[in-house]
Amino acid sequence: MSELIDRLKKAKHFTKLDIRWGYNNIRMKEGDEELAAFITNRRLYEPLVMFFGLTNSPSTFQMMMDAVFRNLVLSGKVVIYLDDIIIFTETLEEHRKVVREVLAVLRKHRLTCKPEKCEFETQETEYLGFIISPGKVRMDPAKVAGVTEWPVPTCKKELQAFLGFANFYRRFIKDFAKIATPLNRLTGLVDWKWGSEEQEAFEGIKNTITSSPVLAIPNDNDPFKVECDASKFAIGAELSQKQDGVWKPVAFLSKSLSPAERNYEIYDREMLAVMTALGEWRHFLVGARQQFEIHTDHKNLEYFRKPQRLNHRQARWVLELANYDFKLIHKPGKSMTKPDALSRRPDHTGDDSHNDDVVMLKPHLFAAISVDGATRIREDCAKLLDFMDRSVMDSLGSDGLFSQTEDGLIYRRGKLVVPNNFALRGRIISSHHDSVAAGHPGAAKTQDLIMRSYWWPSIRKDVRKYVKGCHVCQTSKIDRQKRAAPLNPNPVPDRNWQYISVDMITHLPPALGHNAILVIVDMKSKDYIAIPCTDELSSEGWANLLFTHVITMHGLPEKIWSDRGSIFVSSFIRDLYRKLGIKGNPSTA
Repeated sequence: MSELIDRLKKAKHFTKLDIRWGYNNIRMKEGDEELAAFITNRRLYEPLVMFFGLTNSPSTFQMMMDAVFRNLVLSGKVVIYLDDIIIFTETLEEHRKVVREVLAVLRKHRLTCKPEKCEFETQETEYLGFIISPGKVRMDPAKVAGVTEWPVPTCKKELQAFLGFANFYRRFIKDFAKIATPLNRLTGLVDWKWGSEEQEAFEGIKNTITSSPVLAIPNDNDPFKVECDASKFAIGAELSQKQDGVWKPVAFLSKSLSPAERNYEIYDREMLAVMTALGEWRHFLVGARQQFEIHTDHKNLEYFRKPQRLNHRQARWVLELANYDFKLIHKPGKSMTKPDALSRRPDHTGDDSHNDDVVMLKPHLFAAISVDGATRIREDCAKLLDFMDRSVMDSLGSDGLFSQTEDGLIYRRGKLVVPNNFALRGRIISSHHDSVAAGHPGAAKTQDLIMRSYWWPSIRKDVRKYVKGCHVCQTSKIDRQKRAAPLNPNPVPDRNWQYISVDMITHLPPALGHNAILVIVDMKSKDYIAIPCTDELSSEGWANLLFTHVITMHGLPEKIWSDRGSIFVSSFIRDLYRKLGIKGNPSTA
């Protein structure tokens, strides 16, 4: 549901369709009807169509709907969840066009809708328990009205059912994890004990659900603000966007800390809250058109300035922060009333050290690309695209991967498409590879950093070429490739047939009882002897051929080169060489 809300953005017109008969539209595979058979007091029944209750019914039906409406879903104007279809567009003309296309697909595949559950060309619609309208979304009052009468849970199963319902709406609930801490603790491996603390949390969640705010649907143009805070037990964050001059809430985030995370130092817990929020809303904040603000009760981030004090976790955070253009704004702990709600709850005893001002790293030290640099890259892309034929969008395909904004920029799945300009692409690669924050990573890591915000067809090739030619990397990094053994030339013999080499040529077509050739080469004159034999030649056979064709004709060799074939390295041959004073020299592989 969060993904759907994020995709609505500029939508102003909505149409909702409901598929009739749902799972029954899928035929059971012939021969498998018996696997879903059920018995009644009258007889045994084997269903011919898929029905509600089968384990794989939802996933199978969803796959069918995704396959049928694939092109429309990729266009970004249609979302399908099981038998519910929602169509959303910015203009009425486009809306009617998409609706006709959806209805045509339904007719083609003989799928029908329930007229009483369909809504056409509305500016407000209910979908999956939410009321959606242009620029905002809120809970459906009809769906949450009954929560006020929800009975007090009497066992873990009933408590889990309540938390499952509440969790569906956690995007609307500020500090959900903090409020639900006593209830979550009770679902673990502890004895059931419902006390005043659990009752207070239970009532708090019910009241919050029935009075939750209306959330704004974010857009790509206005600035964002992230407010973060951490306590001993949970972290909380709020994402807001300034629309029409007013800061409006977009989403809330709350997460209970694991036992290991509770042992973090104060500054690490505060930093964990920042990193969790950035990761949750990464698709909004990475590559945002305007610098966004992070409000926290850190005074600054000087703590990480000394490299020797960075542990592995902190080093990963430093690298991740380099992907964002942000301004850190310090707010004293007591003024962080929104994300810091749990810090002042009376049921959580402890000191107030988690609201202390913490010294950490200044934000500009994290930035791989400055705000001005990222802005200049976008401006240069727009200028270069102005010189391109407007048909370039047609050449990129109409599969929904590419989109064009009002300022002329082209995006591929949310990543800015960089035109074919050597200098511009080189500048982008340099900023993600050569900067202090990037730290000259390898080709794969550099490519990953770039592809979080930018894309062009030859990006992999260009990055590999750039990193391979980086002077700093070549002169500073340790070569971790295993070095080959040094090559030593063979000594030059003083006479012919002093040193010889021998090898077998096998798997030849049979001729006169032979299917192999034993080749003996003089290392000085390059003269050779080719002896027909079989590929079953034994060590004794090789000894006889050596005596007949070499020793009797040219004298005793001093050294023999060969591979590690069994006939050349057997114990028999080693003993023979030793008695004759010949040094065997088999290859290393």
